[in-house]
Formats: sequence, structure tokens, C-alpha cells
Amino acid sequence: MTRKSRFIGNTTALAVSAVLTAVLTLIQVKILAAFLSRESFGLFAALRGLSLFVAMVAANGLPHVLVRFLPEHETRAELRRALTLSMWTLGVASVALVAVCFGVMRFEDWLFRSVPALQRTNALQVWFLLTIIGISLKVVLYAGLNGLRRLGSQTVIEVSALVVQVLWMYLVRDSLSLEVLFRIIAIVTIGTVAITLPWYFVRL
Repeated sequence: MTRKSRFIGNTTALAVSAVLTAVLTLIQVKILAAFLSRESFGLFAALRGLSLFVAMVAANGLPHVLVRFLPEHETRAELRRALTLSMWTLGVASVALVAVCFGVMRFEDWLFRSVPALQRTNALQVWFLLTIIGISLKVVLYAGLNGLRRLGSQTVIEVSALVVQVLWMYLVRDSLSLEVLFRIIAIVTIGTVAITLPWYFVRL
């Protein structure tokens, strides 16, 4: 594939992704607003934002390493170096995740202080941690696809995952809770990582 054709394909993928993501996110918000209480909606938004923030802290700038150096290795056809960089980045991200998850468990009472006691279940905390793990690893892998200029693959995977997530929320709309929502997000996100990981290494 030429640079020009890849540029056109990536630009198209970004445009399609932006439109579909915006539409699906709007549908998701409408479902949550309709079937969650105002208090639960606010708590979910806060915990969701917290999970994203903690996941970015765990990623620790590693996605930028892949975006910066993978294109050079690809241009020079340095497969071994690209593979080593990818493995190193994922390894460091995994170690950082262990430390971050330990910190979340250490300060869980403070982090979940706004969640009512009846909703602050062990299952919620487990799904919350799994959500953080999934998001952090997904961000690193997506950065790798970005570095390889494989935005079409990233768009298909991410939009498909979002469709599954929104559809799942709709199907269980009458029983939505913080625990159910984070279970859905965690499973979909980790499933996305499980699909993206082998695909990423195939594309190296």
C-alpha cells in the first residue's frame, strides 16, 4: 500500500470513527439517563471518569513511545526492533497496572466514599479494577496501531466494541446499576484487548 492510499484510508477511518462514536455515545447516554436515577447517573459518570484517569496514569505516557518510534522501525523494516519495543511497552504497562491497582485497593474507601453502602460491593470494585486494566492496555495497543498507521483496523475494533457495549446496556436496561455497568464495560474492554493483541502483532 502506498503512503498516499494509506493516508486516504486512515483519514476516512478517522472520519467514520468520529461520526459513529458520537452517535453511539449519544445513544448510550440516552439509555443511561432514561433508566438510571439521577444519583446513579452522576455516580457512574464520576467513577467512569476516575477509571479513565487512573488508566491513563497507569499507561504513563507509553502510548507516545509507540507512536513516536514504531513508524521508524516500520519504514526501515526493522521487525525485530518493532517487536521488542512492543513487548517492552506492554511489559512496563503491565507492571504499572499492578502498582496502580494496588493503590486503588489501598485507597478504595476514599475513592468510593460517595457510593452508597448498598452499592459499594466487592463485585463493583473488582469490575472497576478490570475496567482500568482493560482501558490502559487498550490505549497502549491502539497507540501501536496508530504508530503502524493501521487506523482502519482500530476503527473497526473500537466501533464494534462500542456497538456491543451499547446493545448490552439496552438489553439489560431495566436492571442497570453501577455494578452491572462496570461489568459490561470491563468485559467489553478486556474482550477488545484480547482481539486487538494478536491482530496487532500480526500487523507488525
